[in-house]
Amino acid sequence: MLFLETLQGRKQSHFPLWMMRQAGRYLPEYQELRKEYGFNTLLASPELATKVSLQPIERFDLDAIILFSDILVVLQCFGVTVDFNPGVSITLSKKHEWERSDLDAPKHPKDVLPYVFETIRLLKKQAPHKPLIGFSGMPFTLAAYYLEGKGKLNFNPIKSGYYERYDDLIFLLDAICEQVIAYLLAQCEAGVDALQIFDSWANVLTWEQSELLSVAYAKRIVEGVRAHYDVPILYYSRHSSQIAPLLQETGLSGISIEWQADMPRMRHQVKDSVVLQGNLDPDLLTIPWRFVQDPITRYLESIAHLDGIILNLGHGITPQANVDTVSQFVKTVKGFQKK
Repeated sequence: MLFLETLQGRKQSHFPLWMMRQAGRYLPEYQELRKEYGFNTLLASPELATKVSLQPIERFDLDAIILFSDILVVLQCFGVTVDFNPGVSITLSKKHEWERSDLDAPKHPKDVLPYVFETIRLLKKQAPHKPLIGFSGMPFTLAAYYLEGKGKLNFNPIKSGYYERYDDLIFLLDAICEQVIAYLLAQCEAGVDALQIFDSWANVLTWEQSELLSVAYAKRIVEGVRAHYDVPILYYSRHSSQIAPLLQETGLSGISIEWQADMPRMRHQVKDSVVLQGNLDPDLLTIPWRFVQDPITRYLESIAHLDGIILNLGHGITPQANVDTVSQFVKTVKGFQKK
């Protein structure tokens, strides 16, 4: 399995390829499902979530499946109801202040999110030979949503909390971190082959804040999961390249790099034992293939000599992605031989 072997440090003649958000919104077959089912229903139905997870695998020659879910579902362990309306809004049942009592007695993810683990089991049954990636949001990003109660964030509560209520902020992050670890362990138990942790909004942090509020929790999650399962763990944020010197010391298997960074330079800066993932500009896949074939080929040529690379995008694939361009991109990567 090219994806897992690369994470294990084995040199390959071809790049493994998958795409963040590969399951969903840009695919016609997904859009047909959405005409019949709401997003919340798709998430909560193991049969439907399995179907959505497999749609890109059935259409494209990708090297890994990623579970169809959302980074925010783990907040439901704290009694938070999350209403998903992609492209419009995400609404949480309440905007939390700093009451520690709200965090006193979270429910275990197995009790709150059984459909996630059943989806994993179904996927392993239906596609046993394809690596399956599980995931979760990370404490900082989850806390930002928790404090604001909505999808469009301004970050004032959590950033002001860093200065005004630091102890309360750490208490909140610690509580969420414990649930994230429990959630990821339950995914491992259900059968995932690798994990990715998303600190999607850590890019709003300073260097010092990144070290304390993102990198430190990545290390804690890695240690918490690895105490029970020897599973590869990747990290993504919108500024991974900037904090990669810190991330490479956490025990992470890989770092997913945003598209603004230069991948050859990153490969030179990050130690060989840490795989780099990325980092094609996702907007290229919204453009007809004849216009982007050359820049995509140049990108592949620029990294052809590098080891320890998993091909991906620098962010999730967009709803506007051109399916034919995606198909041509996948075929080009699969036919491309490293030097």
